[in-house]
Amino acid sequence: MTADSRLFGTFPDYLVEAMDKDGLALHAHTYSISKETFNSSKGLREFMKITQTDVWNRPSDGKDIEFIASMEGIDYPIFTTMYHPEYQLMDYLGE
Repeated sequence: MTADSRLFGTFPDYLVEAMDKDGLALHAHTYSISKETFNSSKGLREFMKITQTDVWNRPSDGKDIEFIASMEGIDYPIFTTMYHPEYQLMDYLGE
């Protein structure tokens, strides 16, 4: 995650580390944007910044596919996420 993110910047360090290393986030979607697509789109690069990526292991061939899990607007308060962290986060916090 990006430390200077307006969305994740307020998260406590232990939670950021757990999200990064312990797989707290459930990815429940089948469509995403790759870093390659992001980097080839001038409009996306000028409007959004990547705040988190993740890797999906494709079962058919075992290939790791890196995808964008969250972005935020550079100049506008627009945030996107690809997952529902509340599901496993509640378990992690014991709620």
